[in-house]
Amino acid sequence: RALRPNGAAWMVVGDSRYAGVDVPTGSILADLASHVGWSIEVADPFRAMRSSAQQGGRNDLAETLLVMRRPRD
Repeated sequence: RALRPNGAAWMVVGDSRYAGVDVPTGSILADLASHVGWSIEVADPFRAMRSSAQQGGRNDLAETLLVMRRPRD
């Protein structure tokens, strides 16, 4: 509600992994946004981040740039 109609929201979100199960956070948020009428202009993984030490500590989790546009009212 705080974003004006046709305004864009930019965010960077990181994927997660729990008990060896990958959670594609960027994809989930893009899917949820499109279901409520927002358009997805960009959904690109642009760098990798480290998983926790318990998960191996490797650079194997994506960070995704999401650019979403609120629908016109």
